[in-house]
Amino acid sequence: MKISRKVSFILFFSFSFPALGQKSIYGRILDSLSLKPVSYATVSTLSTSIYCDSLGYFKVSNIQDNYLIISCVGYNTKMVNIHYDQCDTISLSPIFKELDPVTVRKPDFLNNKKIQLGKLEGKSKFSIN
Repeated sequence: MKISRKVSFILFFSFSFPALGQKSIYGRILDSLSLKPVSYATVSTLSTSIYCDSLGYFKVSNIQDNYLIISCVGYNTKMVNIHYDQCDTISLSPIFKELDPVTVRKPDFLNNKKIQLGKLEGKSKFSIN
């Protein structure tokens, strides 16, 4: 009976020590220009990936890496070194990209006065006048 108690204590403590080594980090992601929260940004490590809430807050548990990768549409991706059990405010800088101009005009095929669109079993024709 004493041997089985010793074995059970040893097994219990050997399996509970890895749980003590699990690390987590929490923080908030803000826009670097407006200082407003970046909603639903992706916070990733090599082993996991989560989304921030609507106010930019996040919490990542069981981290085994030394850095986070933060990304969001419209912002530059950022890699940040981790300080465990610490609340960090991370700022993302927006991407400004000028798009090429777009010209909206009437398509050439609409300049034709009469266009045959097709036939319905050879009986009738559809046309635009």
